[in-house]
Amino acid sequence: MKFLLLFVLTVMATLLFKLFTTPEWQIGLSQELKTILIPIVAPILELINTPSFVYVASSLILLTAIIVSCLYYTRVLSPRRKELRALRGEISLLPRDGDGVAAMKKLGDVLRSRGLFVSAWASFQASVTRDRGIPDRPFSYFVASDPTQDEFERGGFMQALPGYFTWLGLILTFIGLVVALYFAARGFRSGDIAEARTSILQLLNASSFKFLTSVAALSGALLVSIAYRFCLSQLRSESERTVAYIEAYVSLWRDLMRPKHPATDSLTTVVDRLDLLIASVNSLTVQMQKVADRLETEGAHVQHAAE
Repeated sequence: MKFLLLFVLTVMATLLFKLFTTPEWQIGLSQELKTILIPIVAPILELINTPSFVYVASSLILLTAIIVSCLYYTRVLSPRRKELRALRGEISLLPRDGDGVAAMKKLGDVLRSRGLFVSAWASFQASVTRDRGIPDRPFSYFVASDPTQDEFERGGFMQALPGYFTWLGLILTFIGLVVALYFAARGFRSGDIAEARTSILQLLNASSFKFLTSVAALSGALLVSIAYRFCLSQLRSESERTVAYIEAYVSLWRDLMRPKHPATDSLTTVVDRLDLLIASVNSLTVQMQKVADRLETEGAHVQHAAE
Protein backbone atom coordinates (compact mmCIF):
# COMPACT_ATOMS: atom_id res chain seq x y z
CA MET A 1 0.00 0.00 0.00
CA LYS A 2 2.81 2.39 0.89
CA PHE A 3 4.64 1.46 -2.32
CA LEU A 4 1.51 2.20 -4.40
CA LEU A 5 1.03 5.57 -2.70
CA LEU A 6 4.69 6.45 -3.24
CA PHE A 7 4.38 5.47 -6.92
CA VAL A 8 1.27 7.67 -7.40
CA LEU A 9 2.95 10.65 -5.72
CA THR A 10 6.04 10.21 -7.88
CA VAL A 11 3.97 10.13 -11.09
CA MET A 12 2.00 13.24 -10.03
CA ALA A 13 5.18 15.14 -9.15
CA THR A 14 6.70 14.20 -12.53
CA LEU A 15 3.62 15.38 -14.42
CA LEU A 16 3.49 18.69 -12.52
CA PHE A 17 7.18 19.32 -13.20
CA LYS A 18 6.67 18.54 -16.86
CA LEU A 19 3.65 20.87 -17.00
CA PHE A 20 5.51 23.82 -15.45
CA THR A 21 8.59 23.37 -17.64
CA THR A 22 6.90 22.66 -20.98
CA PRO A 23 5.05 25.58 -22.67
CA GLU A 24 3.42 23.24 -25.17
CA TRP A 25 1.75 21.32 -22.35
CA GLN A 26 0.52 24.56 -20.79
CA ILE A 27 -1.03 25.77 -24.06
CA GLY A 28 -2.62 22.40 -24.73
CA LEU A 29 -4.03 22.23 -21.17
CA SER A 30 -5.50 25.73 -21.40
CA GLN A 31 -7.18 24.84 -24.70
CA GLU A 32 -8.64 21.66 -23.22
CA LEU A 33 -9.92 23.55 -20.16
CA LYS A 34 -11.54 26.16 -22.40
CA THR A 35 -13.25 23.45 -24.41
CA ILE A 36 -14.61 21.83 -21.21
CA LEU A 37 -15.52 24.95 -19.21
CA ILE A 38 -17.01 27.23 -21.88
CA PRO A 39 -20.18 25.13 -22.34
CA ILE A 40 -20.65 25.20 -18.54
CA VAL A 41 -19.71 28.82 -17.78
CA ALA A 42 -21.39 30.46 -20.79
CA PRO A 43 -24.99 29.79 -19.63
CA ILE A 44 -24.09 31.08 -16.14
CA LEU A 45 -22.69 34.28 -17.61
CA GLU A 46 -25.82 34.74 -19.67
CA LEU A 47 -28.01 34.29 -16.59
CA ILE A 48 -25.97 36.78 -14.55
CA ASN A 49 -26.32 39.34 -17.34
CA THR A 50 -30.10 38.94 -17.39
CA PRO A 51 -31.73 41.51 -15.03
CA SER A 52 -34.85 39.40 -14.57
CA PHE A 53 -32.73 36.47 -13.33
CA VAL A 54 -31.03 38.75 -10.80
CA TYR A 55 -34.39 39.92 -9.44
CA VAL A 56 -35.80 36.39 -9.35
CA ALA A 57 -32.71 35.00 -7.57
CA SER A 58 -32.81 37.77 -4.94
CA SER A 59 -36.53 37.26 -4.40
CA LEU A 60 -36.08 33.49 -4.03
CA ILE A 61 -33.41 33.98 -1.36
CA LEU A 62 -35.69 36.27 0.65
CA LEU A 63 -38.67 33.96 0.08
CA THR A 64 -36.65 31.00 1.36
CA ALA A 65 -35.85 32.88 4.57
CA ILE A 66 -39.53 33.77 5.06
CA ILE A 67 -40.67 30.17 4.43
CA VAL A 68 -38.09 28.74 6.85
CA SER A 69 -39.13 31.21 9.56
CA CYS A 70 -42.82 30.39 9.08
CA LEU A 71 -42.14 26.64 9.14
CA TYR A 72 -40.16 26.94 12.37
CA TYR A 73 -42.99 28.91 13.95
CA THR A 74 -45.71 26.48 12.88
CA ARG A 75 -43.80 23.19 13.27
CA VAL A 76 -41.78 23.90 16.43
CA LEU A 77 -43.11 26.87 18.39
CA SER A 78 -46.85 26.38 17.96
CA PRO A 79 -47.03 22.66 18.95
CA ARG A 80 -44.77 23.24 21.94
CA ARG A 81 -46.89 26.15 23.16
CA LYS A 82 -50.05 24.06 22.81
CA GLU A 83 -48.50 21.23 24.86
CA LEU A 84 -47.42 23.60 27.63
CA ARG A 85 -50.84 25.29 27.75
CA ALA A 86 -52.60 21.91 27.81
CA LEU A 87 -50.33 20.86 30.69
CA ARG A 88 -51.25 23.98 32.65
CA GLY A 89 -54.92 23.19 32.05
CA GLU A 90 -54.52 19.66 33.43
CA ILE A 91 -52.60 20.93 36.47
CA SER A 92 -55.42 23.37 37.25
CA LEU A 93 -57.84 20.39 37.40
CA LEU A 94 -55.77 18.38 39.90
CA PRO A 95 -57.20 17.99 43.47
CA ARG A 96 -56.32 20.66 46.03
CA ASP A 97 -57.08 18.59 49.16
CA GLY A 98 -56.75 15.02 50.35
CA ASP A 99 -53.65 12.86 50.39
CA GLY A 100 -50.44 14.67 49.40
CA VAL A 101 -48.72 11.48 48.21
CA ALA A 102 -51.59 10.70 45.85
CA ALA A 103 -51.61 14.29 44.61
CA MET A 104 -47.88 14.14 43.80
CA LYS A 105 -48.42 10.83 42.01
CA LYS A 106 -51.18 12.36 39.87
CA LEU A 107 -48.96 15.33 39.02
CA GLY A 108 -46.17 12.98 37.97
CA ASP A 109 -48.58 10.99 35.80
CA VAL A 110 -49.69 14.19 34.06
CA LEU A 111 -46.11 15.25 33.35
CA ARG A 112 -45.13 11.82 32.04
CA SER A 113 -48.23 11.57 29.83
CA ARG A 114 -47.30 14.90 28.22
CA GLY A 115 -43.59 14.06 28.09
CA LEU A 116 -42.68 17.41 29.67
CA PHE A 117 -40.22 18.06 32.52
CA VAL A 118 -39.83 14.30 33.00
CA SER A 119 -36.16 14.40 34.04
CA ALA A 120 -36.74 17.34 36.36
CA TRP A 121 -39.67 15.52 37.96
CA ALA A 122 -37.56 12.38 38.43
CA SER A 123 -34.92 14.45 40.27
CA PHE A 124 -37.67 16.06 42.35
CA GLN A 125 -39.12 12.66 43.27
CA ALA A 126 -35.67 11.38 44.22
CA SER A 127 -35.28 14.36 46.56
CA VAL A 128 -38.74 13.69 48.06
CA THR A 129 -37.82 10.05 48.68
CA ARG A 130 -34.45 10.93 50.19
CA ASP A 131 -35.79 13.66 52.50
CA ARG A 132 -39.08 11.84 53.23
CA GLY A 133 -41.02 14.94 52.25
CA ILE A 134 -41.27 17.79 49.73
CA PRO A 135 -38.02 19.80 49.79
CA ASP A 136 -37.91 23.55 50.27
CA ARG A 137 -36.14 24.00 46.93
CA PRO A 138 -38.58 25.17 44.23
CA PHE A 139 -39.34 23.00 41.24
CA SER A 140 -37.55 25.54 39.00
CA TYR A 141 -34.29 24.44 40.68
CA PHE A 142 -34.72 20.92 39.30
CA VAL A 143 -35.78 22.26 35.88
CA ALA A 144 -32.67 24.45 35.68
CA SER A 145 -30.43 21.46 36.39
CA ASP A 146 -32.18 19.34 33.75
CA PRO A 147 -29.92 19.06 30.65
CA THR A 148 -32.83 18.10 28.38
CA GLN A 149 -34.37 21.56 28.82
CA ASP A 150 -31.56 23.06 26.73
CA GLU A 151 -32.53 21.15 23.59
CA PHE A 152 -34.66 24.08 22.35
CA GLU A 153 -31.87 26.50 23.24
CA ARG A 154 -29.67 24.56 20.86
CA GLY A 155 -31.63 25.17 17.69
CA GLY A 156 -29.46 22.98 15.50
CA PHE A 157 -30.00 23.72 11.82
CA MET A 158 -32.26 26.71 12.51
CA GLN A 159 -29.65 28.31 14.73
CA ALA A 160 -26.93 27.78 12.11
CA LEU A 161 -29.08 28.92 9.17
CA PRO A 162 -28.25 32.67 9.44
CA GLY A 163 -24.60 31.76 9.04
CA TYR A 164 -25.42 29.74 5.93
CA PHE A 165 -27.28 32.70 4.43
CA THR A 166 -24.30 34.94 5.18
CA TRP A 167 -21.92 32.52 3.48
CA LEU A 168 -24.27 32.34 0.48
CA GLY A 169 -24.17 36.13 0.23
CA LEU A 170 -20.37 36.11 0.31
CA ILE A 171 -20.16 33.39 -2.34
CA LEU A 172 -22.55 35.25 -4.64
CA THR A 173 -20.57 38.46 -4.06
CA PHE A 174 -17.34 36.83 -5.17
CA ILE A 175 -19.03 35.18 -8.15
CA GLY A 176 -20.40 38.55 -9.28
CA LEU A 177 -17.00 40.15 -8.69
CA VAL A 178 -15.19 37.56 -10.83
CA VAL A 179 -17.75 37.91 -13.62
CA ALA A 180 -17.54 41.73 -13.46
CA LEU A 181 -13.75 41.61 -13.71
CA TYR A 182 -14.00 39.22 -16.65
CA PHE A 183 -16.26 41.59 -18.59
CA ALA A 184 -14.15 44.60 -17.61
CA ALA A 185 -10.98 42.93 -18.90
CA ARG A 186 -12.69 41.90 -22.14
CA GLY A 187 -13.91 45.45 -22.70
CA PHE A 188 -10.46 46.95 -22.14
CA ARG A 189 -8.83 44.42 -24.48
CA SER A 190 -11.33 45.12 -27.25
CA GLY A 191 -10.58 47.86 -29.81
CA ASP A 192 -14.19 48.05 -30.94
CA ILE A 193 -16.25 50.81 -29.29
CA ALA A 194 -19.52 48.90 -29.63
CA GLU A 195 -18.04 45.77 -28.07
CA ALA A 196 -16.45 47.83 -25.27
CA ARG A 197 -19.83 49.45 -24.58
CA THR A 198 -21.48 46.02 -24.45
CA SER A 199 -18.81 44.84 -22.02
CA ILE A 200 -19.46 47.82 -19.76
CA LEU A 201 -23.19 47.04 -19.72
CA GLN A 202 -22.40 43.43 -18.87
CA LEU A 203 -20.09 44.68 -16.12
CA LEU A 204 -22.93 46.72 -14.64
CA ASN A 205 -25.29 43.75 -14.82
CA ALA A 206 -22.75 41.57 -13.02
CA SER A 207 -22.33 44.26 -10.36
CA SER A 208 -26.10 44.46 -9.85
CA PHE A 209 -26.19 40.66 -9.47
CA LYS A 210 -23.41 40.83 -6.91
CA PHE A 211 -25.02 43.52 -4.78
CA LEU A 212 -28.67 42.49 -5.02
CA THR A 213 -28.10 38.82 -4.20
CA SER A 214 -25.72 39.71 -1.36
CA VAL A 215 -28.24 42.15 0.14
CA ALA A 216 -30.99 39.53 -0.19
CA ALA A 217 -28.85 36.84 1.48
CA LEU A 218 -27.84 39.12 4.37
CA SER A 219 -31.47 40.25 4.80
CA GLY A 220 -32.53 36.60 4.88
CA ALA A 221 -29.92 35.86 7.55
CA LEU A 222 -31.21 38.75 9.65
CA LEU A 223 -34.83 37.66 9.21
CA VAL A 224 -34.12 34.04 10.19
CA SER A 225 -32.09 35.16 13.19
CA ILE A 226 -34.89 37.45 14.43
CA ALA A 227 -37.52 34.74 13.89
CA TYR A 228 -35.43 32.17 15.76
CA ARG A 229 -34.81 34.50 18.71
CA PHE A 230 -38.50 35.42 18.86
CA CYS A 231 -39.58 31.77 18.89
CA LEU A 232 -36.97 30.98 21.52
CA SER A 233 -38.17 33.78 23.79
CA GLN A 234 -41.78 32.63 23.39
CA LEU A 235 -40.86 29.05 24.28
CA ARG A 236 -38.88 30.20 27.30
CA SER A 237 -41.78 32.35 28.50
CA GLU A 238 -44.28 29.50 28.17
CA SER A 239 -41.93 27.09 29.95
CA GLU A 240 -41.38 29.47 32.85
CA ARG A 241 -45.13 30.00 33.19
CA THR A 242 -45.74 26.25 33.25
CA VAL A 243 -42.98 25.72 35.84
CA ALA A 244 -44.64 28.40 37.98
CA TYR A 245 -47.94 26.46 37.74
CA ILE A 246 -46.21 23.27 38.86
CA GLU A 247 -44.48 25.05 41.75
CA ALA A 248 -47.75 26.65 42.86
CA TYR A 249 -49.40 23.22 42.99
CA VAL A 250 -46.46 21.65 44.83
CA SER A 251 -46.48 24.50 47.36
CA LEU A 252 -50.02 23.51 48.40
CA TRP A 253 -48.64 20.24 49.78
CA ARG A 254 -45.24 21.39 51.04
CA ASP A 255 -46.39 22.18 54.59
CA LEU A 256 -48.23 18.85 54.86
CA MET A 257 -45.22 16.91 53.58
CA ARG A 258 -42.37 18.79 55.26
CA PRO A 259 -39.09 16.82 55.12
CA LYS A 260 -38.26 14.74 58.20
CA HIS A 261 -34.59 14.39 59.01
CA PRO A 262 -33.98 11.40 61.29
CA ALA A 263 -30.45 12.46 62.11
CA THR A 264 -31.61 15.89 63.24
CA ASP A 265 -34.43 14.43 65.34
CA SER A 266 -32.06 11.99 67.07
CA LEU A 267 -29.61 14.78 67.80
CA THR A 268 -32.36 16.91 69.31
CA THR A 269 -33.40 14.01 71.59
CA VAL A 270 -29.84 13.46 72.80
CA VAL A 271 -29.38 17.15 73.56
CA ASP A 272 -32.63 17.26 75.53
CA ARG A 273 -31.59 14.24 77.56
CA LEU A 274 -28.20 15.77 78.29
CA ASP A 275 -29.88 18.95 79.51
CA LEU A 276 -32.13 16.90 81.76
CA LEU A 277 -29.12 15.00 83.13
CA ILE A 278 -27.21 18.20 83.83
CA ALA A 279 -30.24 19.70 85.59
CA SER A 280 -30.55 16.54 87.73
CA VAL A 281 -26.86 16.66 88.66
CA ASN A 282 -27.16 20.33 89.61
CA SER A 283 -30.22 19.58 91.76
CA LEU A 284 -28.37 16.70 93.46
CA THR A 285 -25.39 18.94 94.13
CA VAL A 286 -27.62 21.53 95.77
CA GLN A 287 -29.25 18.89 97.98
CA MET A 288 -25.89 17.44 99.04
CA GLN A 289 -24.64 20.94 99.87
CA LYS A 290 -27.67 21.50 102.08
CA VAL A 291 -27.05 18.19 103.91
CA ALA A 292 -23.39 19.06 104.42
CA ASP A 293 -24.32 22.47 105.82
CA ARG A 294 -26.82 20.86 108.20
CA LEU A 295 -24.30 18.28 109.45
CA GLU A 296 -21.75 20.99 110.02
CA THR A 297 -24.26 23.05 112.02
CA GLU A 298 -25.30 20.07 114.15
CA GLY A 299 -21.66 19.19 114.85
CA ALA A 300 -21.00 22.71 116.06
CA HIS A 301 -23.96 22.52 118.44
CA VAL A 302 -22.79 19.16 119.91
CA GLN A 303 -19.28 20.51 120.45
CA HIS A 304 -20.66 23.63 122.18
CA ALA A 305 -22.88 21.53 124.50
CA ALA A 306 -19.96 19.31 125.46
CA GLU A 307 -17.90 22.27 126.43
